Amino acid sequence: MRKKGIFFVCALLPLLLLTPAITQDLILDSRITDSLSAQNYNEYENSNGMPLETVISRRMSIRDFKDTPVPVELLLKVLWAAYGYSWRGRVIPSLSDHPLRIYVCNASAVYKFVPETNSLVFWKDGDYRELSGGYTAPIQLFITYDTNICPDVYLANVEAGCPTQTIYLMAAALNLGTVCIGGGLDTDLIIQELSLLDERPLYKMPLGYPLYSYYQNLVPTSRQSSPELPEIQDSNLSFEDALNSVFSSHEWSENPITKQELSQILWASYGYSYYEDTTETPSETHRTVPSAGALYPMRIYAANSSGVYQYLPEQHTLTRIVAGDRRLSIAQASENSWASSAPLIIALAWDDSKIFTEVCTVVESGLITQNVYMESAAWGLIADWGKADTDEEAVKLALGLTGETNLHPVSIITIGHPSTYLHKAEWDETIYPIKTTTNSTISNFAFDQPNKRISFDVSGHLETHGFCNVTVPSNLLWGSFSVLINGNPITTLTQNSNSTHASLHFTYELSSNLTVDIVGDYVIPEFHTWPSILILMILMFTIIIYKRKNL
Repeated sequence: MRKKGIFFVCALLPLLLLTPAITQDLILDSRITDSLSAQNYNEYENSNGMPLETVISRRMSIRDFKDTPVPVELLLKVLWAAYGYSWRGRVIPSLSDHPLRIYVCNASAVYKFVPETNSLVFWKDGDYRELSGGYTAPIQLFITYDTNICPDVYLANVEAGCPTQTIYLMAAALNLGTVCIGGGLDTDLIIQELSLLDERPLYKMPLGYPLYSYYQNLVPTSRQSSPELPEIQDSNLSFEDALNSVFSSHEWSENPITKQELSQILWASYGYSYYEDTTETPSETHRTVPSAGALYPMRIYAANSSGVYQYLPEQHTLTRIVAGDRRLSIAQASENSWASSAPLIIALAWDDSKIFTEVCTVVESGLITQNVYMESAAWGLIADWGKADTDEEAVKLALGLTGETNLHPVSIITIGHPSTYLHKAEWDETIYPIKTTTNSTISNFAFDQPNKRISFDVSGHLETHGFCNVTVPSNLLWGSFSVLINGNPITTLTQNSNSTHASLHFTYELSSNLTVDIVGDYVIPEFHTWPSILILMILMFTIIIYKRKNL
């Protein structure tokens, strides 16, 4: 009996030690499937794989909603997209230390979103969804700002555009709908009823399943292009991956922005969807960002070493405003000195002859900025955001817009290829950052665990001397590394290692776009090493004890 008992324990022990991970997965699956229908579960899963440009093209304002409740999993995805955290920081940029707050109202209570834990905390009992009017929906979101962090309501409105845009986009990715309501809100009533202290309301956004089949009525149409700007393409990054890659930086390399990259960024900023909405007759094509009253008063300018250009969304083209390099003048006039060497500066200004209200206009600067950040991330670029409204006349002079009294600069966005890339290799729900310093442009990064391989493409000026310095965590990939360029081993590799990382330096000649493969001797296993060792040790000790007792 004793032998059978010991044998049973030995056989069961590995399963017992692995049970917590298995059980956790089962609980998670049960929680999702209990609250989501099969159709909505597919939406929950598929949103992560939808290309960023597809999601941007699906963006539309929806005002009619079903009574169907929004599952908490989908709601939390929308809130994460609005103001959550990624492995690189926050999913949206900020000019004033993220002063915004989001409250969620359903039929029974009000909750406050906690970005740090991507969760909801109870705020107060009651149904406040009809507070200050608007459109009826299962969920109502109130976006407020903390006046202690940002006392300037103008700046708070600019910032509010970033989460507003990502709420629109995540709703579109999940086949939900929303619309932004700003003008006409009774702010004093909202403050009183929601028991706000040092916060002031900015916008209200209903959220729910569309009453009509809006997304099913989207029909692919021709993608915008012109002689100046190539046809819009889908990037290799999904919407969620783009959000996870957003961060602010102005440490760029000397590599110029390509025509394709410029086309993508300008299109995302203020262009037109590549879907035609056939819901009504005549059909229409939505814009990449919303606008109060569909007035679209913003003007988009692009400045590089050759001049300043205005983007014309209807034709998806550029017209030159002034020749010559104005980047230093723009940086000085906008009081953003770091912008002077940026390969590309996007300047935003609003036209007061086309506005609905000023408050509803400046928010478009944030809407545009969020799209530019995400599109930049999707194409391996970095962006940074700066105010440009301190001296309007100086900024207009730098842009070559003197005499245009109806224009009001709001902000600038700098864009470039990073001098240091930070990619993530993900395994067993853990992120391992891979850092690469280079004078090339890196794209198509991938981690291949079965083949112990990291790969990416490098490009840049042809017939130049390229280099990469890659830092790899030693608990991901280790041993004696080899580096291959287009499948051929290189001899220029220098490897240095310590207890935590391996540093690999190598060079190459850029005769064309090249594929780099980094292969190690050992790779992180599918199952955690220490639990496996522990299991073996316990089994060995059990066998030894058993044998000694039976000698």
